[in-house]
Amino acid sequence: MKRIILFLSVLLILAGNCYCQADIDWGTFYLGPFISHKAGLNLKNVYPGEKKIIRINSIPDIGVTCFYTLSKETQNIGINMELGFSTYSFKHKFPFDENKFMSYQASCVTFFVSYYLWGFSIGPTIGFPINWNVYVSDPNITVKQKRSRFFEGLNLNYFIPLLLKDKEKLNLYFNFELNYITADQFSEHDSTSGYESNYKPSILSFGLGLNYLFKLGD
Repeated sequence: MKRIILFLSVLLILAGNCYCQADIDWGTFYLGPFISHKAGLNLKNVYPGEKKIIRINSIPDIGVTCFYTLSKETQNIGINMELGFSTYSFKHKFPFDENKFMSYQASCVTFFVSYYLWGFSIGPTIGFPINWNVYVSDPNITVKQKRSRFFEGLNLNYFIPLLLKDKEKLNLYFNFELNYITADQFSEHDSTSGYESNYKPSILSFGLGLNYLFKLGD
């Protein structure tokens, strides 16, 4: 994951440098808000018998999108950037009782930069958690958590234009994001059954969003 994100980041820098040096017709900036709602699933291995459950986030993601077309002749090639407040979560059911579970939710300030090509965008995400919420439904189970200072991820979007004008555009988009939480580790222990589990999560998030962008300048 780290190598992929580093590779994509280097490509973005090189692409920007090439366009700065090339004699081209400069593109256009668009700026506007976005809102999306996601669900999450832990992809890493957990204690045998535990069930990994999709958890729908309790709050939507919000923020600002900046889109730059790499040519005035087309809006199908560009660089997309987002700065926002995002939520990531997952849920587990315990093996000895399916009515008992543990859920995790982190709210983060995130930055995402990506290549945009014919509706698709892909690029790295970095996030800084500002709030955590770990809930366990069974009072006999204790969960110890080593929290992360930041995390990294890979973000893939597909955009469908709902409104496309010269001065503004409205997009519906599908979002898939794989996050590797660099330091979050969980240790679960049940004092009654002796059940114990240790794991380090990797969260797959997916959802729907809208952004409404306005053209900057002429």
